[in-house]
Amino acid sequence: MRVSLLDPSLSASSAPNYVCDFTPGPPLTSSLGTISLRRKITNNTGGNVTRLRLRVVDVTTYPAGGEAADYRVLSSGSTVVPLTGGGSVTAQGFTADPPDYPTGHGLQSGLRSSTITLNTPLPLNSSIYVNLTLGVETDGEGRFAFVVEALP
Repeated sequence: MRVSLLDPSLSASSAPNYVCDFTPGPPLTSSLGTISLRRKITNNTGGNVTRLRLRVVDVTTYPAGGEAADYRVLSSGSTVVPLTGGGSVTAQGFTADPPDYPTGHGLQSGLRSSTITLNTPLPLNSSIYVNLTLGVETDGEGRFAFVVEALP
């Protein structure tokens, strides 16, 4: 599976690839707002993909300490995203797995797609646009990384 920017004509730190919303959310998950990361995932596995998960392998989270950010991995909704040069795509939301905890998720949590299933697989060489959401509890310098897990 190949991961790339949703809008490759812009940098990874520019909208629509990276969007900050400073609207406070629920305490313990997004008191300082949210960050949306939008990416394109392309199936280059050699066959159809019937399940798609993202495993969080690095994230700065509680207890943050020092000048590190405290991010919480949250379920996200789908959103229509305008592209540079015209047109738009729908970035699919992902569900935190296991289901949401009152304080959000952290390291080794998963995010699953509800649109990639046995009945609606992601065909070879096709792509899905994804919308991932992190809640911000403490600002600072932070990290977030995931790996793609796919089943045929």
